[in-house]
Amino acid sequence: MRSQQARLLFLFLTFGCGLQPVTGGKDSVGDSQPTGPVSAGALSVSTQLLDFGELDLGDWAELDLVVSANSEEGFGLDITLEGDAFDISESRVNVAVGVDSVLIASFEPDRPGEFQGSVTLDAETGDSLLVELRGSGAGDTTDTTDTTDPTDDTGTPGDDTGDPPGPDPDIEPTPSSVNFGSVSVGATSTYTVLIANEGDSDLDISAVSATGDFVVTGGTLSVPATLAPGANKTVDVLFRPSTSGSATGSLLVTSNDPDEPTLSVSLSGTGDTSCTTCDPVIRVSPTTISDFFVFVGFLNDSRTVTIYNDGDEDLTISDVDINNDFLFSDGEFSVSGISPPTVISPGGRETFEIVFEATDSGVELDQAIIDLNTCHIRSDDPSNRDVVINLAGAAL
Repeated sequence: MRSQQARLLFLFLTFGCGLQPVTGGKDSVGDSQPTGPVSAGALSVSTQLLDFGELDLGDWAELDLVVSANSEEGFGLDITLEGDAFDISESRVNVAVGVDSVLIASFEPDRPGEFQGSVTLDAETGDSLLVELRGSGAGDTTDTTDTTDPTDDTGTPGDDTGDPPGPDPDIEPTPSSVNFGSVSVGATSTYTVLIANEGDSDLDISAVSATGDFVVTGGTLSVPATLAPGANKTVDVLFRPSTSGSATGSLLVTSNDPDEPTLSVSLSGTGDTSCTTCDPVIRVSPTTISDFFVFVGFLNDSRTVTIYNDGDEDLTISDVDINNDFLFSDGEFSVSGISPPTVISPGGRETFEIVFEATDSGVELDQAIIDLNTCHIRSDDPSNRDVVINLAGAAL
């Protein structure tokens, strides 16, 4: 009997006299305004309103919600919380007869203004009660935007008087993606990408590479490089499909652009195996040059030679050299304008010069039978790896 009287006294002091809630933070203050005990069937709660009052941002407060069984048997109770900045200590409890269950509700505002929430109590008996939650965060609700540059230590929160952001480089490719179209397997296609600095400070480029069946082969950009604002450089990208079907990759450019430290340009193409010969085919014109003529001690004489690739795969010229007559030499032939290895795409061509310079008056005869006064063009054409040009000339 005494314990029951003591409990009634405790509830009276707690909820009838408006005791302050437990609070956290330096200056936090909250007010509990209980409405008094409320019952619904077997379920009874100490109040249907928990008001935390106004708290400074970063402070918190706690209020107790007492639940009891108003029946001859206990029951399970599900607790559901709604509302931002509020929390509840349990999501389910077992309420026994004659024993109060205390739930701890808490409030921690993260912005100025009013907050509302609720705690729904659903008993297994089918009875239900709703407890309203209220609270507010202290501060001005008209403008909570902090305009201070986080990298600027000269301003204060909400103060836009700090230094403005400094100038930055801005890398920009043209185009932003490249489609090489259909290219025969083993053949190549080249595309030039422009890299520009559209920012307000120097753009430092430290690396350039490509992935997949794509390779960076040249251009005016050589790393490391620095592009002043408004400047640009080119990057040559080669596509050599290794298999049939679609191929994808990327051109990657690493720089000090703060927004895009690694620029990625999408690359795509299709490997085509619908070839006719499926090999490089070399053709050289002319294959005999016999009309060289010079005056000893004066200018030399030269003729142009053209190498064609009539195949449908790349033709690689590995060597071009001259075998001069070392037995009876009145002049000498040489090659100019080509530096093997040289790759000629399907349908493409390459030219060079054969030059004749006399050392004495006389005639240099075509001596192909003993491989003298001949020009050899060696390639990866599987059917004609060494093309020979016969040479002859005269000097006075």
